[in-house]
This record gives sequence, C-alpha cells and structure tokens, in this order.
Amino acid sequence: MTLLSGAFTKISPCSEQEEYEKEGIEWQHVEFFDNKMICDLIEEKHKGLIAFMDEECLRPGEPNDTTLLAKLKFKA
Repeated sequence: MTLLSGAFTKISPCSEQEEYEKEGIEWQHVEFFDNKMICDLIEEKHKGLIAFMDEECLRPGEPNDTTLLAKLKFKA
C-alpha cells in the first residue's frame, strides 16, 4: 500500500486502540474498512488506474476520457 491515506487508515486506528488497551482507557472498539484493495486499484505499478492514465497521456494522438475507457475495457 503506497497511498498515505491507506497507511494512515491502517496504522492510526490500530495503534490508538492498542494504546488505549495498554493504558486501561475505556473506549468503544471502532471497526474500519481496510482500503488496501482500493489503494492498489488506484496506484499499483503497471496495473493501477494512475498507471493507465499516465500511459494514455503519453500515447500519440488526442487522449481523452473515451480513449482511456476503451483502454480500460481492453485490459479488463
């Protein structure tokens, strides 16, 4: 996971809840969604959405949303 928000979501709630347990602080457990899959979908090298957008912007011609969607449909 490379997105800062993904790391923050994973580390902060876990570490805070662990700290509360160690210190005996009353608290209510907070469930949170691990967004690693979403971060990977956006940022994974050579397969993520950002990689596809970069590739599309570098190709000759007039890249636009239609050509990007066609590329994404082809890769799926």
